[in-house]
Amino acid sequence: MDNLFSATSIDNLFGTLVAIIGVGVFLYSYFYMKSYSSRVKTVFYTSLTLFTISMFGIIYSANLLLLYLFWEMTSVTSFFLIGLKNEDSQVKEKAKWALYTTVGGGLFLLAGIMMTSQIGMESGLTFFESLHLPTLFKVTNFHQHEYFNLSLFAIFIGIASKSALFPFSYWLPLAMAGPTPVSSFLHSATMVKAGLLLGVKIFPLFSQSILWQDLFVYSGVITVLYGGFQCLLQGNFKTMLAYSTICILGMLAILLGLASDYSMISFVLLVVAHAFYKAGLFQFVGYFAKAYNTMEREALINSENKSILPFIIALLCAMSMVGFPLSIGFYAKEFIYTTSIKSELLWIVTPTFFLGNLFMGIQAINLLRVTWPRKRVDKERSIHAKAYKSLLISPLLYSLMALLVAIAPNLFGLGSISDGVLIDTGLFNDNTHIKLWHGFEYPYNIVLILSLITILGSISGSFILDKYFVSFDRLSQKYSEFSPWPKLVKALHCTLDIFKKMNSLMVNGDFAHYIRCTVGFLAILTISTQFGISNISIPEIDVTLSKALCLAGVLGGLIFAYLSRSDIKAILYFVISGFFLVVFFGYHSAADVSMTQLMVETLSLFFVFFLIKAVPINGDNYRRNIKLKNFIVALLFGLSLWLFAIANRMKFDLSASRYFFENSKILAKGENVVNVILVDYRAMDTFGEVLVVAIAIIGVLAIFSKRGKRE
Repeated sequence: MDNLFSATSIDNLFGTLVAIIGVGVFLYSYFYMKSYSSRVKTVFYTSLTLFTISMFGIIYSANLLLLYLFWEMTSVTSFFLIGLKNEDSQVKEKAKWALYTTVGGGLFLLAGIMMTSQIGMESGLTFFESLHLPTLFKVTNFHQHEYFNLSLFAIFIGIASKSALFPFSYWLPLAMAGPTPVSSFLHSATMVKAGLLLGVKIFPLFSQSILWQDLFVYSGVITVLYGGFQCLLQGNFKTMLAYSTICILGMLAILLGLASDYSMISFVLLVVAHAFYKAGLFQFVGYFAKAYNTMEREALINSENKSILPFIIALLCAMSMVGFPLSIGFYAKEFIYTTSIKSELLWIVTPTFFLGNLFMGIQAINLLRVTWPRKRVDKERSIHAKAYKSLLISPLLYSLMALLVAIAPNLFGLGSISDGVLIDTGLFNDNTHIKLWHGFEYPYNIVLILSLITILGSISGSFILDKYFVSFDRLSQKYSEFSPWPKLVKALHCTLDIFKKMNSLMVNGDFAHYIRCTVGFLAILTISTQFGISNISIPEIDVTLSKALCLAGVLGGLIFAYLSRSDIKAILYFVISGFFLVVFFGYHSAADVSMTQLMVETLSLFFVFFLIKAVPINGDNYRRNIKLKNFIVALLFGLSLWLFAIANRMKFDLSASRYFFENSKILAKGENVVNVILVDYRAMDTFGEVLVVAIAIIGVLAIFSKRGKRE
C-alpha cells in the first residue's frame, strides 16, 4: 500500500478542497434534488459518491496505473451525472461527447504511462517501480531517453482532454447539461482540475523540457483567450461560468508551463480562489434558476424581488473573481501578474492574463449588479423565492470561508502549503509570505497598475456592455458556437459510417470468413513484426532424396486437397499428406512428434470412414466455393511461421531448456529429453491430456453408436 498512495502537499491541498466543496455539494443537492424522482436521486447520489471517491483516488495515487484507473472512473461517473436527464436527447448527446473526449484522452494518457514505465524499466527499475512516481523521480537519465518527448506529448493529450485545454475546450460547456450541483462540483475543485493536478504530480519528471513549456504555455494562451472571449459574450450566467472555468484552466496551464517558483505559488492560490468562488457562484446561479425560473442576465436584471442575502454572497464571490483586496482572488491575481512580468515570455503571457481577468471581471460585475436589492413589489414572486433560500446555505458558507482565509492567508497555511508544493516539485523559495502590499519596487509597481486597470476595467466594462448589449447579443449569437463541437459531431458520424461499412464487410455470418480474417491478420502482423525485430537469414538445409520425397508427398497431398471438388476426397488427401509428414518427422529423429502425428492422422482416417458410412455420398457433393483468398491466407500464415522459425535474433530465455538437458539423464534416467519432460517433469499434465483425448474418443464413439441404433 505504501507504493500505491502518497500524500504530498499538493495532494493534501486538493484533498481538502474536494472534501470541503464536496460536503457543500451534498448539502446543496439535498435541497436542490427534492423535486426529482426516487430513481433519479438514487442514480445521482450513487454516481456523485463514486465520483468523489474516484477524485480522492486520483489525488492520492502514487502509482500511475492506479491513477489511470481512477481517472477513467471519473469520466464514467461524470457521464452519468451530466446525462442525468437522459430523457432529453440533447442531454444524452452532450454527456456522450464529454465521455468520448475524456475517455479518448485517457487512452493517450495510458500510452504515455506505458512509455514512461518502459523508460523506467530500461533504467533498471522493476515494472512496479517504474509506475511509482517517487521512484521514477530518482532516475537520473530519464529525460535522455528516446521515448521522453513522445511520452510527455501523450500524457499532455490526456491532461488537456481532462482539463478542457485547447483543442479540447468544447466539451466543458456541453457538461452544463447536468444539474447545477454537478456543474458546481466538476468546475470548482474536481474533474476539470484533475488533469492539471497530474501535471503537478509529474512536474519533476518533465518540467525541464522545452516541450513542456511549449505545450502548456501556448495551449494555455489559446485556452484563456477563447474562454475569456466566449465568457464575455454569454447572456446565460451558467454558460458564462462554464467559459470562465475554461479561462481559469488556461491560466493554470500557463503557470505550470512557466515552471518557476512564483508560477507555482500562483497556481496554488488560483486553485484555492477558484474552488471557493466558482462552487459558490454555480450554486448561486442554481438558486436563481429555481427561484426566478431563469439564468438569463436580461431577465434577472429587470426582476424586482431581490433580498440582501443573495447580494452578500454574490459580492463575496465576485470580489474574488475580479480580484478585489481582501479576497483570495486578489492574492492570486497579484502573484499571476508578478509571475508574468518576471517570465521570459512576458509579452505573450502578460496580455493573456490581463485580458482573461478583464473579461471574467466584467461578467462578475454583471452578476453582482443583477443581485442588487430591490423593493419587493410582487408578493407572490417573493414568497416563491423564499421557498428556495435553503439553496443559499452552501454558497454562503463557501463565501465566508474564503473571506476568512483571505483575511489571514498565512494563518490558514496558504504560505506553508505553497512552500510544500515548491519542495515537492523541486522548486525552492524562501519562506513564502502572502501579503496585501508589496511596495512600489519593480515589478510590484507594474503589478499594481495592472491590478487597478483590471478592477476599474471590469466595473466600467460592465456598464459599457449594458450600453451595447444588443450589439453584444448579436455578436454572442454569431460567435457563441465558435467551437469545434458541431464539426466534431459531423466527423464522428462520418467515422461511425466508415466503421459500419467495415463491420458489414467483416461480419457477414460466414464462419469461414471470420477464420480467414483472423488468421490473415495474424499472419500479416507476424510477418511485419519479424522484419522489424529479427535478422532473417535462410539456414543451410541438408536435403536427401528420401526427405525430398516426403516433402513432395506432403505438398502433393495439400495441392490435391485444394484442387479437389469433393469434401471427402479433400479430407483423404489431407490425411495422406499427414502420413508423409509422419515419415518426415521420423527422418529427423522426432519419434514422439511422429507418433503423435500418426495417431492424429489415423483417427482422422477413421472419422472419414465413419463419415462416409453415415453420410450418403452422391455426385453433387462438390466444393463450389474454392476461392483464391483461402490459398493466399494459408500461404501467408505458413510464411509467417517459417519466418518465425528461421529468425536468428529472437531472444528467448533458455534457462529452462538448459536445465532439462543437464538433468534429464541424471534425475530421470532418460536420454530423450522430450520424452522425459512429457513423462516425468510434467507427468500429471500429460496424463490430463491423455485423459481428455480418451474422453473425446469415447464421446465420439457413443455418438456414432447412438446414430447406428436410431437408423
